[in-house]
Amino acid sequence: MYDKDTIQNLLYRSLDAALTSEEEKQLELGLAQYPEIVEERNQLMRLRSSLRSFTVSATPSGFSESLRQKINQPRVIQLQSWAPQIVAACLVITLAFVLGLYFNAGTLSTEVVLGVEELSPEDAYTLLTY
Repeated sequence: MYDKDTIQNLLYRSLDAALTSEEEKQLELGLAQYPEIVEERNQLMRLRSSLRSFTVSATPSGFSESLRQKINQPRVIQLQSWAPQIVAACLVITLAFVLGLYFNAGTLSTEVVLGVEELSPEDAYTLLTY
């Protein structure tokens, strides 16, 4: 009795090269023992026969030269200007801030915008020296 991995390895080797007579006997006994490997072998043989029908065509004349020309051509990189998007985003943020202040306080006075509403001179002096 042979283990499944050994039989699979023999199957794969048999597709690439000729096996010795002892290995052929092991493979045949293993195929009788493991029907799933027989199905795998049938699939591999169908795949091999379908690949034989494919033909490899030669590359067209001048292909390598045209490829070299494309590789050697300088690439033009176009940078997108982000300035308009940045300006628009800053304006939206500023507008949202101003509208938030207006709806919160009901007015856009200097005290509300600066955040120093009802600030006494002593408090201002304390803030400046702190």
